[in-house]
Amino acid sequence: MNKEYIEYLQELKYALEEIENSGWYKWVERSINKYNDNMDAFYYLGAFGGCGSFTDEPTTSEITKVLTSITYDMAKRIKANETYSMIDVLNKHKEYQVRALDYSINQRDYWHKEKDIEEHTNGLNYVNHLIENYSYGNLHQITCEYLENKKDKVK
Repeated sequence: MNKEYIEYLQELKYALEEIENSGWYKWVERSINKYNDNMDAFYYLGAFGGCGSFTDEPTTSEITKVLTSITYDMAKRIKANETYSMIDVLNKHKEYQVRALDYSINQRDYWHKEKDIEEHTNGLNYVNHLIENYSYGNLHQITCEYLENKKDKVK
């Protein structure tokens, strides 16, 4: 699980730097270094909560949102010394996306309902893509494939 945590942090760093153009990639980079140095997930967790935190940063990509959620979950589990499989983590995040999508669909009309539905649908699609294709070492490749397939569908 530790190697997967690093791989997912590296992919989040890529998403923040290349997709979002966000300076938060530097925090993730330091988090990777601190974890590699002394198995410390606390630094990464320090980016969450409070005013001006990582979660206050607006993101445009479902990839960034899903990777942020997954790495946060993994860091919390590492901090608690829990063991688990990646498929369990991915399935948990699939359930979250399904619940969030259902909630958005079933709410009365509100000004950003369609945007929320699209966002949760895209998040669910990315998580499903991870579940179907992920094995350790191929995360960047399958994320790029996902983006390419998504771009082809828009054309």
